[in-house]
Amino acid sequence: MEKVELFCSKCGSQQSDNAQFCINCGAKISNNQGSFSYQPQPVSYQQPQAQSGDSAANIALVCGIVGLLFFFLGSILGTIAIIQASKAKGLGYIGIKVTIGLVLGIIAVIVGVIWLLLVLGTCAISLSNCSISTDIQVAHSVCYCYLLTHMG
Repeated sequence: MEKVELFCSKCGSQQSDNAQFCINCGAKISNNQGSFSYQPQPVSYQQPQAQSGDSAANIALVCGIVGLLFFFLGSILGTIAIIQASKAKGLGYIGIKVTIGLVLGIIAVIVGVIWLLLVLGTCAISLSNCSISTDIQVAHSVCYCYLLTHMG
């Protein structure tokens, strides 16, 4: 007698000849004809949703506010706010959040760049006033301390 391969009609997994229940899904197996037909179940695929204009506007607003509060991160977060506000406008979202996020992003970038220039200028002045190598090490320490106190 030829061995017949059996498959579950619900999930399609291969079964032993004397199985009463599917080993994969637990469905009851009725062995009427010695084999099972397999009907594949349709697979539903849900495409990932694109970022909505509202969520881009929210990101722009939050990045703009945080960029102003933490001005040493302003140039980074401000840039993100500007990009997200532009993305929200491109997606057709027009609202106050987009406008505020864009304006705060631009201000955050400007404040962040000014802060960076002031810190670098202060360090450069401290280093230029040094006369010997020991003074350079002290000036470097002063710059480092300045950065630590003003970033926290």
